Amino acid sequence: MMRVLTTDWNHILADEFMSSYWHELQGFVTSERSQYQVFPAPENVFNALELTPFAKTQIVILGQDPYHEPGQAHGLAFSVQDGTRIPPSLRNIFPNLVISDIAQRVIADLSNISIHTANPHLDGNSSPITSSVQ
Repeated sequence: MMRVLTTDWNHILADEFMSSYWHELQGFVTSERSQYQVFPAPENVFNALELTPFAKTQIVILGQDPYHEPGQAHGLAFSVQDGTRIPPSLRNIFPNLVISDIAQRVIADLSNISIHTANPHLDGNSSPITSSVQ
């Protein structure tokens, strides 16, 4: 089995990482990265799953609004790195978040992989992996 994650999520998602659609999706993303600027950086794609082990996960939120600008997407939903201008969609959702509650739970935004378009999921098939995380 190819090791993708260093946490217990790797075992949970092992069948997905071995599937044909996963390999096709990886080929698609690799091709897109060779032609376009793709967010987040490869090392940040599974940031949320690396930061919070499955055994400690209480909630998973799959976002629908990918960030398109450099420095915004870094593998966590409702988040940008320090010093990054907050995108309008994130600024709009802040009043609706209960920060102290969310801070104790993982927020994984697997559809926050922006491939030169606001609708990256229309070209690459990431739905099976996101279904497995749910």
